[in-house]
Amino acid sequence: MLGRRISHYEIPDKLGAGGMGEVDLNVAKPSGEPRKLIPDGVSRTSPSLSRDGARLAYVSRGLESYSLRTRDMAAGTEKVLLQQPAEPRARISPGGSQVAYNPTAANEKETTIYLAPASGGESRELCDTCGLIYDRSRDGKKILFRSGNPMKFSMVDVDSGQQRLILAHPRYHIHGVEFSPDGRWLAFHFAPAPGTPRAIYLAPVRDGQAAGESEWIAIMDRPGSQMRPWWSPDGNVIYFVSTAGGKTEVWAQRLQPATRYPVGEPFRIYSPPGERYSIRSGTWFGPGIGPWNLVFPVNERTGNIWIAE
Repeated sequence: MLGRRISHYEIPDKLGAGGMGEVDLNVAKPSGEPRKLIPDGVSRTSPSLSRDGARLAYVSRGLESYSLRTRDMAAGTEKVLLQQPAEPRARISPGGSQVAYNPTAANEKETTIYLAPASGGESRELCDTCGLIYDRSRDGKKILFRSGNPMKFSMVDVDSGQQRLILAHPRYHIHGVEFSPDGRWLAFHFAPAPGTPRAIYLAPVRDGQAAGESEWIAIMDRPGSQMRPWWSPDGNVIYFVSTAGGKTEVWAQRLQPATRYPVGEPFRIYSPPGERYSIRSGTWFGPGIGPWNLVFPVNERTGNIWIAE
């Protein structure tokens, strides 16, 4: 028996609804079970959605190469933007017209960022001294990237190419940084000391730079690792991947709108059923966040019978 893991995108599906289904991300109430977006055995990771949920960008893994693709969510049609031996990193713009990516190929520096039309066409180099892409501002004009050791996060202007440091810690790595919808906060996960679990934090942003550690707000500081935070469309709920329940699951925490302090206790949103399905919590997770849908990869364990003669 041969076992393997294959990533599939899933979308929380409203019971009784047709099409892709709906979920109210602002109130953090699942309206049904997730369903598989593309019913085949191809490995797909790193989803990002346009703000209206109409166009998806993701990375597909073939037998000998990776491809960066965009998908029209209504029509189900796709475009291949890039195909190469190494796995790229990418985020679609909020308007859905452009994809920013790091090729991360053997002959490219990981600090290079390219911009490509989401409908296909020639790419242009934005900068070769940036870093790995993490997020885009809600107006699409700035790209958030990671560089250095310890990791620091900076923004690059899409039009001018100018860079600006936005968040860093003098000793420890910061991970998974995401802009709030209004651009006034950053969410990220961070381990405050070696060997301690990663927790979710929020930092206010003033004049284009995050506040210091003394002003960070801890959102999920309990046993287990908390990773990959993202915001609801209205910014009043923070979602994240957590192992607090014993396995990797999707959790949420409601926030006070003015202060962004937690309201009530964090709670579980989605747990993969049984042993066949699991969630990977790294950069591959994404997720893709639309106004009424959420797209994320789930690993599916499958098997087959082989014969040797």
